Amino acid sequence: MLSDIKSEMLSHPLEYYLENYFEALAEFDKQSIPMIGYFTNKTPVELLDAMNLHPLRIFAFKHPKSHQGAYERYIQTFACSWLRGILDNGLVDGYNDLKGIMFSTGTCDSLQNVSDIWQKVFPNQLTYNLTFPIQSNTAASKYLVNEFKQFISVLQDNFGWSSSFNLKESIQKYNLKRKILQNIANFVSKGHLNYASLAKITYVSDLLLVDEFTRLFRDFSAPDGKSSSSQEETPRLLVSGGMWDNWKLFDIPEWDGLVADDLSFGYRNFNYLIPETDSLESYVKSQLARIPEPTAYDENHRLESLGKQIKEHKIDGVVLLTMKFCDPDAFELVPLRKHLESLEIPYLNLETSPDLSNLAQLRTRLSAFSEILQ
Repeated sequence: MLSDIKSEMLSHPLEYYLENYFEALAEFDKQSIPMIGYFTNKTPVELLDAMNLHPLRIFAFKHPKSHQGAYERYIQTFACSWLRGILDNGLVDGYNDLKGIMFSTGTCDSLQNVSDIWQKVFPNQLTYNLTFPIQSNTAASKYLVNEFKQFISVLQDNFGWSSSFNLKESIQKYNLKRKILQNIANFVSKGHLNYASLAKITYVSDLLLVDEFTRLFRDFSAPDGKSSSSQEETPRLLVSGGMWDNWKLFDIPEWDGLVADDLSFGYRNFNYLIPETDSLESYVKSQLARIPEPTAYDENHRLESLGKQIKEHKIDGVVLLTMKFCDPDAFELVPLRKHLESLEIPYLNLETSPDLSNLAQLRTRLSAFSEILQ
C-alpha cells in the first residue's frame, strides 16, 4: 500500500524509491493520477502538472525480470548502455503502469528512434513526440508556443480537460522544488553535505509528485557543524556530463571533494526559476533560455555557464563524465576540454555505463586525479 511506502520512505528518505523504482510505479498508479514518463530535462513538467498528470522521469534502473539483450531486436548494438537498459526493462513490462510517454527532438538519434518501438510495445499508452527548437530566437519562441498548445490539446483529448488547469500555480510549485534543490546544493558547496545525498534527493524529486517532494524536503537541513580542516584541504571537484542516473557512482570516498555538478538532471535541471505567470509565451521564453544540452548546442551559453560554476564554487578540477557509446557526450568533450584548458583548470575524462561495470578502474583514476590536484 502507498501508506507502507510512505512509512518506509520516512525511515529511509533517500534510497527507498531509487532502490524500489518499479514497485513505486505500481503504487503511484493507485493514486488515480495518470503518470507520464519522460526522458529529457527539457520536458514541460509544469504543463503536465497543470493538467493533473504525474510527470515521472524514466531511469535505467534494473527491473527484477529484466532480460539483458532484449533490446537487440529493436535497436543497433552500439546504442548507449543507458538506452539499452531502458529497453531491456520495458520489454519485460517494466513501464506498464505509465499512461503515456514523452519523446523529444533534440535528443540523440537512438532515443528518437525508440518512439516507434515504444508505441509498438505499449500500444495502450499515449506516445508523444515533442519538437523542441535548437535555436533560441523569436521564431523559435513562436514555434514552441504553438507546439505546446498542440501538446495541451493532445493531453486534453486523451485525459480530459482539467477544470483546475492553472499554469501559474504549477510554475510556483516547481519553482519551490527548484529552490529546495538549490538550497541543498548550497550545503554541498559549503561542505556541510556530501554530493551523493544531493544526487539521491535530486533523482527522487523527478519521481514524486511535486507536492509530495515539497512536503518531504521543504524543511531539509544539512547536518550541524562546519567542514573539517581535512575536508577544506581536499581538492574541490565539479562533475560535468549528460543524462546520468545512477547515484551510486558518487557514493564512494574518491568523490569526497565533489562540491558541484553540471549534469542534465543535476544543476542544469534546477538552476533556473520561471516567471510565475499564466502566460504561455513567458513560459516558452524561460524554457528556451535554459542551459542547452549537447544535442541542442549553444556553445557560448554552455561554456559560459560552466565557467561561472567553476568560479562560484572555487573549483580545482573538473571530471568530464561520459556514457559509453553516447555520441552527444563525446561531441561535447572537445569544446569542454578547450574551454577548461583556457581557464587553466585540470580535467579528467571518465567513461562508464549505468551498471558501473568498471567502477574499480574509475576509483583508481579519481584517486590519482585528486592526488595530482593536491
